[in-house]
Amino acid sequence: MSDCEFHPDEDLPLCGYCEEEMAILFCAECDCKYCRECGEVIHKRAKMRSHQLQRIADLQSSDAGSHSTAAKSSSATSISHSQPQAQPAPVQQAQTQSAITIQFPEDSMVETTTDDDTQLPVSEWGLQSVVEWLQQLGAPYASYASVFKQHEVRGKTLQLCDAAALLSLGVAKDHCAHLETLIYLLRLQEQNQIITTQLSQPPMA
Repeated sequence: MSDCEFHPDEDLPLCGYCEEEMAILFCAECDCKYCRECGEVIHKRAKMRSHQLQRIADLQSSDAGSHSTAAKSSSATSISHSQPQAQPAPVQQAQTQSAITIQFPEDSMVETTTDDDTQLPVSEWGLQSVVEWLQQLGAPYASYASVFKQHEVRGKTLQLCDAAALLSLGVAKDHCAHLETLIYLLRLQEQNQIITTQLSQPPMA
């Protein structure tokens, strides 16, 4: 066996021709490894133009893949011979139990999301969330819930309301300043959530 013969498991050797540069090409016909310059120059000769130069890295990847495939096949064959086949009845029972286990969390999740979405940012509130928020503020503000619902005031509209907009909706002048402050706090809370989320993400490389 010559010194130039390809061994896929070894590190990249020196060029077998100049013995100075790192070899990156392999020629099976020459049974030798070459650096890029030597490989291209030598194979311009008429009698060597038909030779096929291959990248050593590609050959190593191909060899590693074939070893991995063979190992997996051998492992699967060993497992299939060493373990007895599962009986149909237990498998069917396990599948039925798994289907039931998955079904209940999904139903529960849908019901929870439908019951209360006031925990979402104010910009994502629907009509019902705005109504519930007003009701939680107490009697003076709960009376405006029907008016806000009639004008279809959702979260995106609510966070834009100032004193003038509240007056046009029928909010009493004595309640406008306090309600405007609470709306400002909702906006501030959403902005803080956005900042916290961004800061919790890992920095981009």
